[in-house]
Amino acid sequence: MNIEPPILISWLAYNHDPYERGRDRQPRLDESGQRVRGPTLTFLFDEDSPYKGKIGRLIMFARRDPESHERVGQTFEEIRKLNPGIICRCYKWPGEDPTDHERIFAFVREQLQRIQREHRKAELLIHTSPGTPAMATIWVLMGSTGFIREPFALLKSLRPHERHGRLAVEPIQISIDTFYKRYQQSRPAEISSEEQRLFWDPASFQSKALIKLYENASRIARLPAPVLLLGERGVGKTTLASWIRLNSPFRKKKLDQSWPAVACGQYQPETIRAELFGYRKGAFTGATEDRNGLLTRANEDTLFLDEVGDLARDSQRLLIKAIEERRFQPLGSTDWQHSRFRLITATNLPLRDLRERLDPDFFDRIALLDLRVPSVRELPEDIPWLWRSTWERVSTEAGVKLDLSEEHHNCLINFLQGHPLPGNLRDLFAVAWRLLAHWDEAPATDEALAAWLPSALDPAKGESTWNLARDVASRFAQDGFLDDLVTDAGPLPSKGVIKDMQTWLAHEIRRLARQRGVPQDSLIDVTAKTLREWIKG
Repeated sequence: MNIEPPILISWLAYNHDPYERGRDRQPRLDESGQRVRGPTLTFLFDEDSPYKGKIGRLIMFARRDPESHERVGQTFEEIRKLNPGIICRCYKWPGEDPTDHERIFAFVREQLQRIQREHRKAELLIHTSPGTPAMATIWVLMGSTGFIREPFALLKSLRPHERHGRLAVEPIQISIDTFYKRYQQSRPAEISSEEQRLFWDPASFQSKALIKLYENASRIARLPAPVLLLGERGVGKTTLASWIRLNSPFRKKKLDQSWPAVACGQYQPETIRAELFGYRKGAFTGATEDRNGLLTRANEDTLFLDEVGDLARDSQRLLIKAIEERRFQPLGSTDWQHSRFRLITATNLPLRDLRERLDPDFFDRIALLDLRVPSVRELPEDIPWLWRSTWERVSTEAGVKLDLSEEHHNCLINFLQGHPLPGNLRDLFAVAWRLLAHWDEAPATDEALAAWLPSALDPAKGESTWNLARDVASRFAQDGFLDDLVTDAGPLPSKGVIKDMQTWLAHEIRRLARQRGVPQDSLIDVTAKTLREWIKG
């Protein structure tokens, strides 16, 4: 696959592009009488620039006024004279105050997201020298805090008299340790999930439910009490656990890329205790040396127990003492060890089912605080950015540069907003991967794409009846006719239509029951077990 040449991103140097000017507004001349190049031409063409001849595109930001427009035109004209192969483009900033950090940030962030969507494999070279101090500050802060997605580099250009043997362009050596950068890097040990591959930027949230969830999580993060995360599979519970940890005092930076966590369902009852509490040499067959457990590692940090409903009862009772008294005994040891840790647990079970599975004393201790992560179908306003982030992530991982049209994206978003998405974010990834896998035969028109999409989420059946079920329900609601739905192409798949209607109904009843805090069977004349069967099919 061809890698795109680097893209230079720069503000217009209002007083010095394309050539430097003095206080009298006249061009500066060097010793040989030649005009002194401004920062943009220096970056692109100076003999001492390591990027000379390597840039494929220049994207320049400039204020929206006639004089700035003229300066941009002059700069682009000089570039074309020196290298007509460089593609030049200008985005105009609508603001008037060049010191307005907030408006500059919003504008730059939007444009960078667009650029990186269009050029996924190209490195962005962020030229921080041109522009006002506020503009330079925004570049540095965005680059150092993780707001600009890799690959990119923060660079500055130097005038000839400033170099003293250095290059004309050099990197900015600065690192600011903030939540956003750590959040992108943070991964709980042993827990792997689709939603972790997305960067959940709270600034992107659109729905009240998601905004409220993270506001509550922010309040809870500061407290030492255990937190229980509830939600269906694939909704982002692991991501939220990482977010809480990074916003809490229970975090050791050195563990950020692999902090203490365990998926309880992956262990047998006899092995989970050793994993959590550790053991001493000779404690059991195969214990040839002392080994610390996750509780030791989690001291002054956070311990995450995913699928907590699968935790063995014996381990639950041992954890009660560790939670309350901050002490525990490794297997084969009579000595107590101490660990001051923060516990986060997660489950995709309904609260009622979880309560039945867990020891009552253990349940009471882990559920002091709880947060319910909404399903993706409850967040239709967020599906546009979730889908685009998913597509960008999958196509990047696949090493495939495939630009979907805006019409295709909108078609996909409309489909996803109307589907129950039982796998939540995993369904978004499934659609993206299958679309890439079948791109050579993928439908070109919106109508054909809409007809193909159901099979992307139900390949076992070959063709889902979800859209057909919606059409049948619509005709029923409007007292309409089925003439165009019942054709000579084959009999109406009644079982599939009814199954999809039941699935939708089951999801809605379960959502309302959670929202109102009442049993599911108080809202419908079937049992909770029947609702689960409707969903599973």
